[in-house]
Amino acid sequence: MRFSDLILLGGLALASSLASAIDHGRIGPTYPIKEPDMLEWIEKRVAAKVASGEALRYQQQQTEKIERKLLNPAPLQSVTKATKGRTAYYDPTFVVDENVADDRGRILVAAGTTINPLDRVGLSRPLIFFDARDTSQVAFAKRFLAS
Repeated sequence: MRFSDLILLGGLALASSLASAIDHGRIGPTYPIKEPDMLEWIEKRVAAKVASGEALRYQQQQTEKIERKLLNPAPLQSVTKATKGRTAYYDPTFVVDENVADDRGRILVAAGTTINPLDRVGLSRPLIFFDARDTSQVAFAKRFLAS
């Protein structure tokens, strides 16, 4: 920093320390605020809803609505009822792009390694996707799992 910069900064610091707030009085007419305090308004509305029991009724309605949706989820539009039997195979094998190391830098899996997770962890039983609202699909799933 140059000496002239230091002098300029010192002058600005001195000028700012000499500046102070001055009350110039009222310049024009002032009026009281007519709008209600929004926080007070909200608190009063909430208190009234709690006192009347409306808040509790609303909470119970929402709880029932959520419970209904959890117990009876909307069907997926992208999954439709099968019209013919078919089997689909999926191979989750992948190739590791870069070395995977632990916190000490020891390589756990080298880049280029081919891994199939199903070689290490399998499924304990087959997966069946069906619409539990359709009694024929439920009957099929029961028969399939029993065999």
